[in-house]
Amino acid sequence: MSRDIILLTKQPELLKLWINIIVQYIRENYVDKSVTVDAIVGPETKGFVFAIAVALKLHLPYIPIRKSGKFPADPNDLVETKEIVLEKKV
Repeated sequence: MSRDIILLTKQPELLKLWINIIVQYIRENYVDKSVTVDAIVGPETKGFVFAIAVALKLHLPYIPIRKSGKFPADPNDLVETKEIVLEKKV
């Protein structure tokens, strides 16, 4: 069953609670267990709204993941690193 969680954005207190629950889960299960968390990674879809907020609360960068073929077609618009391909800032 799929739920449209984007409706949470219309209720600020519920949105804040939801984000705090996610942050608490990450802290308790990863950060506080000596696991190195370098970034929050999430799909570049509706859920990115939550992932960005979680990343901000944890003081971590957010890395969006796109479906194949969603990157710019021109390879000159990309910068490649060892870990990830990023869009070049113009």
